[in-house]
Amino acid sequence: MKALFTAILCTILFLAACGKSDAGTQAPVQSRIVTPPSVGDMLNTIDQFKLTVVELGSVNCRPCKMMTPVLERLSSDYAGTVQVVFFDVWQNQAPAEHYRIQSIPVQIILDPTGHELYRHVGYIPYDNLKGIIEQLLAKGAKK
Repeated sequence: MKALFTAILCTILFLAACGKSDAGTQAPVQSRIVTPPSVGDMLNTIDQFKLTVVELGSVNCRPCKMMTPVLERLSSDYAGTVQVVFFDVWQNQAPAEHYRIQSIPVQIILDPTGHELYRHVGYIPYDNLKGIIEQLLAKGAKK
């Protein structure tokens, strides 16, 4: 009985964390984050940047929402060098299948040929993600 209660409680907490909150109450902000219709469309333009950060998440997932300011800052700080792409996998499951993800959010860093250089599951603070970007750029990700 205790195990059943724990399982139900965990499910409720998970659903609450990923549920809608105040998403529609703020004015829309001009975003630098690209939302292509498909992975193929993204890969057609990927060679224009030294790196591409692909965020696979959902607009209704709290950890994913926490990533939005991190990704916005990253796209601003590295404009023209690093492209930031977002796929809402609850609306479009094809990118999740393509990159074989099982939980969100996931950040995948690609080189200009689409080769995966780094993958992280969950929220990652700006300074950590910036450090990884800097290491990859220093290793010579070519434009």
